[in-house]
Amino acid sequence: MVFLVCLHMANYLEKVFITGATGLVGSYIAVRLLQEGWQVYALRRKGSGLLPEHLPGLTWIQGDISDIALLGEWIPQVSMVVHAAGLVSFRLSHYRQLLKVNEEGTANLVNVALDHPHLKVFCFISSVAALGGKGQIIDENAKWDEHSHYSYYALSKHLAERQVWRGIAEGLPAVIVNPSVVLGTPSKGSSLAQLFKLALQSPRYPSGWINLVDAADVAEAVVLLLKHRITSERFILSAGALTYAEFFAHICQVLGKPFHKKPLADGWIKWLGTIGNWIDADFNRQVAEMAIQKVHYDGNKITRTVNLQYTPLTESIRKVALSFFNVSHQLHGKKEQKE
Repeated sequence: MVFLVCLHMANYLEKVFITGATGLVGSYIAVRLLQEGWQVYALRRKGSGLLPEHLPGLTWIQGDISDIALLGEWIPQVSMVVHAAGLVSFRLSHYRQLLKVNEEGTANLVNVALDHPHLKVFCFISSVAALGGKGQIIDENAKWDEHSHYSYYALSKHLAERQVWRGIAEGLPAVIVNPSVVLGTPSKGSSLAQLFKLALQSPRYPSGWINLVDAADVAEAVVLLLKHRITSERFILSAGALTYAEFFAHICQVLGKPFHKKPLADGWIKWLGTIGNWIDADFNRQVAEMAIQKVHYDGNKITRTVNLQYTPLTESIRKVALSFFNVSHQLHGKKEQKE
């Protein structure tokens, strides 16, 4: 009994420094850490944030991951670091910014963390885009192919991972997680909101598969890895893959919309992607290739290691679709009131 009480107190006194708590994945992780009773120090830029200003156990720190002095001030005060910050963009013109935020920012955190060997775990939130690999089923053993044409976002996350693996080689107790497309409450204008909007409005769908995972499952996986002190490993976080036809149909069904969509030929998708390259759009040739690929990311290793149980995709899609519909309805209502 005394041991259990001491263990509980040790967990309660855990202090975690998190980046990216203003984003979708980071906000879910921050809330889950607070639910554990841990003290959370969250880095954010001025004026940003999905979470409330005041939450018990949460301390906001204004700044960003380029401020090495600030990182050096706060990281020595914690026992764990969760690095969830990152730039997501597929525009060709954002290449340098992607490298600066994703690769250089991660290198800054790794370097500061290496100066403080008391850290128990450094958890990096990467992406399945960073895995590379070939074949229909991809797991944690996938190898990056330098000769393949990956998106600049994928390359920036791969290079960020290299910084973490370099840290591990130098003694950093780090772990990497690679979520697929994360399902959570979408913010206005987010890529997830755009995807659900496309599912409702587009008369056609691409031929590929989409791999999905609930944001709550990502947060739970991070907490379990921190608790078990698992390091020097990587874990894919993905509940499964659906065809885009199945994914769009689920969304339409939840929202009571008819599904009379037809497939879009791969050639047309590639052509649209090429046009996107010319005008520097979010949808370019690299994104087009992703939309038609038939790949399943195997997320079973995390289940075998810490017994994470994934939320069924139908349930996750239902939650997000209803949330998206409510947000869209509220925004539309506000617009009508102004008019």
